[in-house]
Amino acid sequence: MPTPTNTSIGALFLRWYLVQRPGEIVREYVAYAAAFGSMFSIIFLLKTLFAPWKSIRDSYPTKGFDLTAILQTLTLNITARAIGCIIRLGALVFGALLQAALFAGFSLYILLWLVFPLVAFLAIPFLVYVSL
Repeated sequence: MPTPTNTSIGALFLRWYLVQRPGEIVREYVAYAAAFGSMFSIIFLLKTLFAPWKSIRDSYPTKGFDLTAILQTLTLNITARAIGCIIRLGALVFGALLQAALFAGFSLYILLWLVFPLVAFLAIPFLVYVSL
């Protein structure tokens, strides 16, 4: 990026520090949030919440009335759906916690980035006093 000749270094630095770098930080956060969102697809997990785990299911008997076979099939199908639900709920909770941790880390980073010059400026008199 060519720099104009009449712009001071201080103005360029302030523009970078207060505009460009925070914009980069936000873009990085959005990229990470999108990546985590695709890894833990909340919409897909909710749509398939009660689907059988790994599509494990048994078909019900079509010939005659065999109560034992019907109950075995029902038990297998309910168990597969319950396991699928438990695992998907775990993935949903983990994905939500990961997104929350990412947002907390991003918020802390951007806050520290913007507040650091003020803290450093206010610390100068304290450092001078301590060194005396």
